[in-house]
Amino acid sequence: MLAADQRTPGARWTPFFFLLPFLFFLLLFWVIPLIGGVQMSLHANGLGQAEYVGLAHYEALANDERYVTALRNSFVYTLASVVVIVPLALWLAHLLRASFRRLRPVLTFALLLPALTPPSVLAVLFLMVFHGRNGLLNQLFVMPLSFEPVNWLKDPN
Repeated sequence: MLAADQRTPGARWTPFFFLLPFLFFLLLFWVIPLIGGVQMSLHANGLGQAEYVGLAHYEALANDERYVTALRNSFVYTLASVVVIVPLALWLAHLLRASFRRLRPVLTFALLLPALTPPSVLAVLFLMVFHGRNGLLNQLFVMPLSFEPVNWLKDPN
């Protein structure tokens, strides 16, 4: 007999109870706003009571040449990106795994560098803005008013 068959009937439902918080927030922040957005799109918004116009907004979009062109360009760009990027990424991963044993750490770092750079730059900018004496926040708002510089990162007050 399999171990899954030996569980109590209540234990089979336990994993589904762990999904309840996710389903609650999915409903709250995705499904309900989606339904509200579709409902709003079926009405003409103006001052006062919204007038029901049905699919008129969607018909206007379908007849707008610029929108159709932009939609087509988005699909072509997405498709081309996926067709080029996914095989290239798989090929690079295979190349990195299969060969260049001595260069593997350097190549891994080179491939991860574009993903690692923005958070580092953001951290440096954060420190430049909130620096206790020469930060941008002190230079723009505190010192022109002749107040003492505020150490934003250390002073709890």
